Amino acid sequence: MELWNRISVSLGIKNRIVGGTPTDPKLIQAWISANMPAVDEAERKKLADATVKDVAKATEEKAEGMWTTFKRDDTGVYIEGRQIKAAFKESSNILRDLLIKAEGRKDGTKSRYTNLKAKLAERLFVEEDKIYFTRKGVTITKPDGNEERAIHVMTAQGPRTALKRCDFVGTPCKLQFTLRYLADGVVDLDLIKTLLEHSSWNGIGADRSQGNGLFEVLEVQPL
Repeated sequence: MELWNRISVSLGIKNRIVGGTPTDPKLIQAWISANMPAVDEAERKKLADATVKDVAKATEEKAEGMWTTFKRDDTGVYIEGRQIKAAFKESSNILRDLLIKAEGRKDGTKSRYTNLKAKLAERLFVEEDKIYFTRKGVTITKPDGNEERAIHVMTAQGPRTALKRCDFVGTPCKLQFTLRYLADGVVDLDLIKTLLEHSSWNGIGADRSQGNGLFEVLEVQPL
C-alpha cells in the first residue's frame, strides 16, 4: 500500500516578499546610532528595547517586531516549510464552504471538505524545513534591500510614531519545495492546485496587507 503521494512545487515571486523575523535589538541600536548620533548609548538601548517590545505588542504585526528580515544560514536566505504549510491551512479555512458547496452532495453524507483545515494539518506536509530563494538557479545569500515606513500605534506610554524597517527579496526569485500528502483521498492534486491558486493572491511572508508576497505557480509536478 502506498501511504504517501509526493509533488514538487515551484513558485515565482511576482513583486517581492518581505521577511518577518525580528532582528537582534543590537542591530536596531546600530541603526539608531547611525541615524540619531546625538542619542547616548543608554538611550539607544532603551529605544531599541521599546521598538522590539512595546510597539510590537501594539501592532497587528506583533510577531514581526519593528525591524524584520529573513532567516539565513551559510547556504543563503530562506523561509521555513512551516510558513508554506500555514498558507495552505489559511486558504483551506477560507475556501472550505465554497468547496463544500461546489461538491454538492445530496446523499446526506459529510463532505470530505468538512473541517478541511484540521484534516489538512494531519495529511499535508512540506518536506523541507528550509526553502531557499533562488535567482537564475543561484541561491540568494542576502536580502535585495529594505523599505522603511512610519507607523502610528498606541503604546502604554501613549500615542507613538515609529519607523518600521522590512528587508525584502525582489523579483525575479523562485521558491521550490516538496509536498507530501496522505493517499486517503482527502487531499489530492486538484485540491492542492486550488489552494495554491487562492494563496497566490493571499500571499506569503510579512506585510501582505501592503501587497507583498504574491506569487505565481510555476510548476506542480507529481513525483
